Amino acid sequence: MSRVMTGFTELDTQLGPIEPGMFILIEAKEEAYPTLLLHIISYNVTLQGIKVIYVLVNDIADEYREMMTRLGYTLTPLEERGEWLYVEVEDVNKGWKACRELCEKGMFIVIDSLTPPKIDVNALKEIREYEAILVLRINHEVTPYEELVLLERLAHMIVRLHVERLGRRVTRRLEVTKFKRTLRRDIDLAYVVSDTGITMEALTRVG
Repeated sequence: MSRVMTGFTELDTQLGPIEPGMFILIEAKEEAYPTLLLHIISYNVTLQGIKVIYVLVNDIADEYREMMTRLGYTLTPLEERGEWLYVEVEDVNKGWKACRELCEKGMFIVIDSLTPPKIDVNALKEIREYEAILVLRINHEVTPYEELVLLERLAHMIVRLHVERLGRRVTRRLEVTKFKRTLRRDIDLAYVVSDTGITMEALTRVG
């Protein structure tokens, strides 16, 4: 696998390419639209010739196929060509198992979990040995503290999606936290969710 770009110019300019073997932790509640963001990034990754496995924990793939079609991103041809694979599981342990069984060299793997996760360190190690990029999305507010600390310690990069309300105004921010060797600086970007997808806006901070 060559290094990967997210497809969001504002983010890629600050972040640079994502390296093979990275483990990226996404901490976000549903109102921050993490699944939409990860779907768009995953779609952009397939355009770079990289296969995607998207694991949905306690969620239904058809809803996201329809969502992406409405936004102009058609997944069905990618699935037919084997460039995108949905895996639906009822708990995150089965998600880790599926990743171990399906992982090929240089893949982009997303585990999108609505429920508190459990980390499978052996599976994580095997996926990294394949030089795959692994993205794990969690809701940090329902994740046990000890598990969250372990995930953050193992991650090469932590991305936090924030939602701030002031009256009727809603502001969403994407914060990339410097962690280990993978990031030159902290990044803080505002983004907007609309009927056409997600748009990155102002860079509010580079630490």
